[in-house]
Amino acid sequence: MPKPTPITAAFQSQLDRCGYLLTLKAAADAEPWRAELTELLAEIRGHYDKHPADVPIRAAGTLYYIDLSKREFRRTVTSKRLAFESLKRAIGLTKLIEALSFPFKLLDEHVDPTDQSRYVTQARTGSRDVTAVLKNAPEAHAVA
Repeated sequence: MPKPTPITAAFQSQLDRCGYLLTLKAAADAEPWRAELTELLAEIRGHYDKHPADVPIRAAGTLYYIDLSKREFRRTVTSKRLAFESLKRAIGLTKLIEALSFPFKLLDEHVDPTDQSRYVTQARTGSRDVTAVLKNAPEAHAVA
């Protein structure tokens, strides 16, 4: 079991503020506090950077516990050339080309827009945001 990382009163205060903001986020629109919450989460995660990745953490503030899960598993391709060659052998060049995704940033940086027009389309096919607007405020009724 790893030795607990010391928690100062100032860090406890940060844990409590983070707990409060996470509660707000779950209960209502947290937009005004999103930047502060993002900063606090980064500081709290940073505080436990050296903690073993496979051990969850419970940090105790004065008012809130902040639970940090085990680090998630992530896979990384360490040699794109070897991965490409392996896939080419396994599924063939034609299927591999069809399976690839090309970032538009890469195309825009290196390929003339006129050339792109032969194989790139643009259309409004994304989702729509939905909002509601109150047409008339309800009338206030006297309370007896």
